[in-house]
Amino acid sequence: MMPNTHELWSKSLKFVLDTTLLSNFAIVEQISLLETLYRGKACTTLMVADELHHGLYAGYHQLQSVEEILTPLHPSGWLPVLSLELAEEKKLYTQLSPPLASGEASCLAIAVARGLVLGSDDLAARRMAYRRNVRLTGTIGILIRAVREGYWSLARGNEVLAQMIALQYHAPVTNLDDLI
Repeated sequence: MMPNTHELWSKSLKFVLDTTLLSNFAIVEQISLLETLYRGKACTTLMVADELHHGLYAGYHQLQSVEEILTPLHPSGWLPVLSLELAEEKKLYTQLSPPLASGEASCLAIAVARGLVLGSDDLAARRMAYRRNVRLTGTIGILIRAVREGYWSLARGNEVLAQMIALQYHAPVTNLDDLI
């Protein structure tokens, strides 16, 4: 018996991206980098979509670019929005929220249950992921990947990082030079 399209699509997913990470790239208008690196490989959750929508409603207009990439919520979206479907995901979500916000808790629950890499800059979520042996990436890791894989020059990566820092991103480094 052939697997259905949804099963094939979900097998290609490797990453789940949370609100914090998506917001960092939205504020500097670099959502296109995420599409270049993660189209067909990443997803997010319904809770993240809800947090983004509330942020947009609260006046954070730069989040519009994130809302436009969410599928099936937007016709031209490329980032699948998943709901908690597995019993393990629902149980983990309940255990994780609080202390985590719903977006981070849902992403971590899906990462654990489905064996995905968690894309987050949220310190509490990263600590919990580490304790559960979940692989991680974050804004700095994505910027490094963009440079290492030749999508951006080191100068461009540092420029975007500086823009993020100027807009209140709490980066663990001020440039990527020693990380490349």
